[in-house]
Amino acid sequence: MLLDQASKLYIRSTMPPSTSIPLIDGVFNITHVRNMGAAFGLMPGKQPLFIATSLVVVVSVLGYWIVKRPTARWLVTALGLVVGGAIGNLIDRTSSTGLVTDFFDFALIDFPVFNIADCAIFFGVAMLVVWVLFAPEPEPDADAEPRDTIVVVGDGVDQ
Repeated sequence: MLLDQASKLYIRSTMPPSTSIPLIDGVFNITHVRNMGAAFGLMPGKQPLFIATSLVVVVSVLGYWIVKRPTARWLVTALGLVVGGAIGNLIDRTSSTGLVTDFFDFALIDFPVFNIADCAIFFGVAMLVVWVLFAPEPEPDADAEPRDTIVVVGDGVDQ
């Protein structure tokens, strides 16, 4: 979140909106765009929806964190990226302009301009998908009674 906000502040203070600096001619530019949409410019003008969604994501992850106390580095990193990205763009959306600052511009493939928060959300969600699909099953608690056992009281013979 801090890297995202610092990079956006730098772009806003050094480049007027709609200006572009080619870094790799015809491939990659730094282009200052003020985005009214979601990640990668999707669904422009739905600010209340994006703010609500960001808040739900942050509160849900924090709730999960409090209840489950995850320790697996992959999962902790994924959740941190999603929350950091969501908060980074939420700060922009709730600022005076309500617009998100984007600046990474892959001109070669005509991809929407995006920012560090968008990258964090994308990679965090991708990591969560990998976690859900491939994470090892948690070890059963050695002190817990197995759920699949049947307890027989007495000798099992009707008297």
